[in-house]
Amino acid sequence: MTERRRLPSDKLERADLDGAIAIVGMACRLPGAPDTAAFWDLLASGRDAIAEIPADRWDNAAFYDPDPQAVDRMSTRWGGFVDAVGDFDAAAMERLLTEKFESWPAKTSPVANLPDASPQQGKRLLLVDKPDSTNTYFQIGNIGIARNNPDRVYINVINTLFGGRFTSMLNDGLRVSSGLTYGARSSFDQRKSRGSFYISTFTSNENTEKTVDLALEILKRLHEKGITEADLKSAKTYIKGQFPPQIETNDQLARLITQLEYFGLDERDINDYYAKIDAMTLADAQRVIKQYFPLENLVFVFIGKSAEIASIAKKYAQKIDTKSISQPGF
Repeated sequence: MTERRRLPSDKLERADLDGAIAIVGMACRLPGAPDTAAFWDLLASGRDAIAEIPADRWDNAAFYDPDPQAVDRMSTRWGGFVDAVGDFDAAAMERLLTEKFESWPAKTSPVANLPDASPQQGKRLLLVDKPDSTNTYFQIGNIGIARNNPDRVYINVINTLFGGRFTSMLNDGLRVSSGLTYGARSSFDQRKSRGSFYISTFTSNENTEKTVDLALEILKRLHEKGITEADLKSAKTYIKGQFPPQIETNDQLARLITQLEYFGLDERDINDYYAKIDAMTLADAQRVIKQYFPLENLVFVFIGKSAEIASIAKKYAQKIDTKSISQPGF
């Protein structure tokens, strides 16, 4: 039995609607309810959506055992099951999609041609003052690459070694070896136009200078010493091992296909991926480091307690902009 309750009118009139939320869309597929209307009926009627295991799911008799301790067996015959899961008839799906969408008028969407942002020349620093902060959060970087950059595979290999995994140069130096932070990383934000490259981490206020200095030292070491053949082999193996789980599910594949279409790429981005990784040499690595990992031209962003770190910030750039965390945009 269910009881539908309503908010008394006197309380409704006094209700504070300043933080009201409008639900403009809703969808679901649940046991016993293929959509939201059916789910509401299920709740309103008080029906139980738990049923015996359907024969088309698995042979219940082959796996059932009343003993909960029985190995490789289950001690229940019941469960909640969503209808129409698993494979489907592709031809029937295509007919259904055609029926629903074929009559939609075709429209040409304007192409957004975004110019690349201009890279920073020299050094510049933005200090965002958060007076109550006990930590300094900072990023160091510049303009990076677009998603269709022809060197993107090689860049990923180098970035994996520099700041893209737990055993990277940055994380090892700033976390594992020195304990200055809980984690440090570097990343290339790849978009249609050139995104950003950045080093990112945080540390206590008193360790701000030491942590920034060490991050810059590791970046300089990457340029001066490069990587070894063993490093290159390790990164290649790591990336090739991490890639397959990223394209296992239908959802992952749909996302990938959408991205390829959006960025003007094709199946070669996937089919040739391993071959490009394998073809990378130490000479390629050194070229990529010099070309894509900025050393002298850098933008710094510090978020922290200005009273304690402003004097430190002056060490890294002549041009410093200061904002308050309470200003619009922060």
